[in-house]
Amino acid sequence: MPICYISTNLKDDKVAGDLEDKLQECIAEVLNKPSERITVTINTGLRMKFNGERQPGLLCQLRSIGVFDKERNPSYFPHLFHTLTKATGLPPSSITIEFVDIPAYMVMNGSALSSK
Repeated sequence: MPICYISTNLKDDKVAGDLEDKLQECIAEVLNKPSERITVTINTGLRMKFNGERQPGLLCQLRSIGVFDKERNPSYFPHLFHTLTKATGLPPSSITIEFVDIPAYMVMNGSALSSK
C-alpha cells in the first residue's frame, strides 16, 4: 500500500495533468506493488525554498511497507526521477525524493473493517 505525497511550489498548470497516473504506474512497476493499492497526492502552489533559495522545486515523499533500504533505494530513484522531471520540467537539483519505510501496523484502510 504505497503512499506518495508530492509537494511543490509550481502552480498546478505547470505540472502535467496525468502525473498521478504516471506516478502510480511507475511506483507499481518499481516497487512491484499492485497499482490499485497505490495512493498519490499532489499539492501544488506551496510556499517552499530549495537549496536555500526561493526557486521552483519538488519534494516527493514515498512511503511503503518493507521495500526501502540502502541497497534497493538507488535502483528506485532513476525511474521516479525521470517521471517527475518529465512531468514538471524541473532541473535535477530541484527535485528531492524521500523514501520512508513504514511498519505494516501503521497503515490501515476501510478494508480492515470488513475483515472483522
